[in-house]
Amino acid sequence: MALSVVWRPRARRQAGEAQLWWLENRPAAPRLLREELVRVVALIAEHPRVGVQVRGRDARRVVLPRTGYILFYRVRPRAQRIEVISMMHGSRAITP
Repeated sequence: MALSVVWRPRARRQAGEAQLWWLENRPAAPRLLREELVRVVALIAEHPRVGVQVRGRDARRVVLPRTGYILFYRVRPRAQRIEVISMMHGSRAITP
């Protein structure tokens, strides 16, 4: 059974900004980011523990391999949902 996916406001804003950037700067593949994001969100809804645990945090991360973005999320099993908390490009990610 797939969990529902809820986007926190910050993550929603970051995804929107990323999509705008992508459309302006990647005209050869304008739908790639959106398609990859839809695929990864469906994956984590079905398999919530697929993402790598973020050290020292109650969060996981999954890489969108074709675009280089990283999606950060929390699994909320009691609420039967996933909370997407942040999205950023891998070049901006800080590794612990």
